[in-house]
Amino acid sequence: MDDTEMAAALAGCVSCPYPGTWQGSPFAERTVGGVRYGVVALDPGLSALGVRRADGSLWGLPEEGVPHLVNSGVEAFVASPGPTRRPPPRPTRMRVPTRTARRKRS
Repeated sequence: MDDTEMAAALAGCVSCPYPGTWQGSPFAERTVGGVRYGVVALDPGLSALGVRRADGSLWGLPEEGVPHLVNSGVEAFVASPGPTRRPPPRPTRMRVPTRTARRKRS
């Protein structure tokens, strides 16, 4: 997959879930284990998202460690709705039992 194809596929990626910065074309090249990736997003010092040039699949590229598959392709990643978020649980009011002191009647 070349830079033009990657840029076209990422055009709809406005709210894609990744904490780093989305890159523009021309994309930096990163080779891990002999496999070439075009870096499309970068979170310096932590990780990057790379498109495998051979097949267009999207991979997480940690600074230290083994790449992991994020999605079968950039198009599928952009089309996915992203993580669903549940609303936070409502706080519950806890009742603390109180003791009322009984007074002796005289």
